[in-house]
Amino acid sequence: MAQNEYNLGDQIGPINYMISEKDVSDFISINESRDSFKRFTSKKHAETEKFPISIVPGNMHLIVLSDFLISCNDNIVIKKMDMIFRHIMKQNIQLYITGFITNLLIEDNIKTYECDITVKNDENITLIIANSKFIIK
Repeated sequence: MAQNEYNLGDQIGPINYMISEKDVSDFISINESRDSFKRFTSKKHAETEKFPISIVPGNMHLIVLSDFLISCNDNIVIKKMDMIFRHIMKQNIQLYITGFITNLLIEDNIKTYECDITVKNDENITLIIANSKFIIK
C-alpha cells in the first residue's frame, strides 16, 4: 500500500512477522567471523551465554523494523531509527509489529514523520520499542 501522507495518530500496520532459524543463519553467513555468532545459531552456545535459546542478533532488528515500514508503504525513505530492547527476541516465534505517527515536522518544505513502533510476541510481551523518522518520496 502506498500512502501519500499520514496524519498525527495514524496507525501503520499491524503486520505479523517471523524470523526463522534460516533467516538468522543467512544473516550471519555474510559475516566473516562466524564463531562469535554461534549463540545465534546454536542452543548449546546460547545457553553458555545465559540465553534460554538461540536468539535474533540485535542488528538484525533494524532489518525487521525497516522491512515493516517499507512493507506498509513502499514510498517511505527512512532517515533515522532508534531502538530500545525490552526483551530478547527468540527465533521462530510470531511477532506483531505496529506503528503510530507521533509527530510531523516540516523542514525545507519536506514533511518528516515520526513513528513509534512496537514489536510484541505472541504472549503480548513488548520486545522492542522503536522510533523512526521518515519521509515519503
